[in-house]
Amino acid sequence: MINFRTKEDFMRTAKMILLLLLSITAGAVNGQATPVVFIDPTGSYKMRLNTHTEGENAYGYYGDMRVKMLTRSKIVIDWDMNTGAPSYSGGGINDTLVYFKNKAVFKTREDSTCKIEFQFFTNKVIVKEKTADYNWGCGFGHGVVGNGTYKKVSKRVPKINPR
Repeated sequence: MINFRTKEDFMRTAKMILLLLLSITAGAVNGQATPVVFIDPTGSYKMRLNTHTEGENAYGYYGDMRVKMLTRSKIVIDWDMNTGAPSYSGGGINDTLVYFKNKAVFKTREDSTCKIEFQFFTNKVIVKEKTADYNWGCGFGHGVVGNGTYKKVSKRVPKINPR
């Protein structure tokens, strides 16, 4: 048991403990804890959404992403996605991005309203695309939108040529 000499000593200690607890939980955003530990995003990721095949046709939305860490603050992403049959509209990027607090952001000159955020976790990456026109935004094909959760399927360093 801790004995305090004065009420002020007790209050000072209680405030320090409260500040410590608040700083530990301050990373919570929208009910999800933001990662505080550095995550090496290197590896391969896949997303499959309502996918199935009929004969030689692939239906549903799917995407593949390869990520390679260049430095602790730079990564290269090679990412492609497709809407599947019958249109097979596609999109993708191959770019070197700044990596900070387990996030990377992609922007393009082709679409000034385009912003794609990549939030990396140990076993997945969550992609959030914002654009004024989701039919043709970010330079992707018709109806191709990058939003989704891509599961990490390999930690091996993929072969990617950085731009």
